[in-house]
Amino acid sequence: SYTEEAAKAANVEWYGLGVKEFVDAYKAKYSEEPAYHAAGGYAAGLVLQKAIETAGSVDTAKVTAALDKLEMFTFYGRIKFDTSEEKHGLQIGHDMVYIQWQPDSAGKLAKQVVWPPDFKSAEVALLGQ
Repeated sequence: SYTEEAAKAANVEWYGLGVKEFVDAYKAKYSEEPAYHAAGGYAAGLVLQKAIETAGSVDTAKVTAALDKLEMFTFYGRIKFDTSEEKHGLQIGHDMVYIQWQPDSAGKLAKQVVWPPDFKSAEVALLGQ
């Protein structure tokens, strides 16, 4: 999980709110639970904010240089970017988890992790299976 404790254990800076603080602030502002996209948008904003703070400027070249050196944890995951010519800017801090809704033993839909293999709780279910 992505927590301040995980960041400390990895010797990587923690930046921004924790999950509970983010959810509480979002609910206070919008009177509803945040969707996945709201969390992703907030995390993207944190990345840009940190890069601008590090660059000390909004100059594109300086912000890009700051992003190239950036490594931090947020509640959304570990953030680090590939700096190679062919994959420049690709998020390499952590793998995404892919989830699929599948029927559980009672027939109710439940979230199942189907990738990456080390974390999967079920195999991918294809249509017609």
